[in-house]
Amino acid sequence: MMAESHRSGFLQAYQAHMERRSIIIEDLHEQCSNEEVIAKIASKFDIWETAATHLGLTKNHITTIKRDNKEDLQRRVATLNKWIEKKGDEATYFNLVKACHELEN
Repeated sequence: MMAESHRSGFLQAYQAHMERRSIIIEDLHEQCSNEEVIAKIASKFDIWETAATHLGLTKNHITTIKRDNKEDLQRRVATLNKWIEKKGDEATYFNLVKACHELEN
């Protein structure tokens, strides 16, 4: 009973994360490739450098992103694009939403 309640709570929280990031169920196992969706997700990051670190980007990546992008939104999008580049086939919306959820908790 407790495990079922925990699972239900997680699913509700996960659904809320998806909705905030404009992601639908069908997107979850697709590779992150839609620039519009990536921009929407990126706009939700409060502190892009923290997100970059959590997503596994190195200090060198962060320095390059800072240097090459002057606006915060550009930096956020560049962070996600670098994550996608690094993750390759594992750069699914599911994994991105999971990472965002972990970042917020």
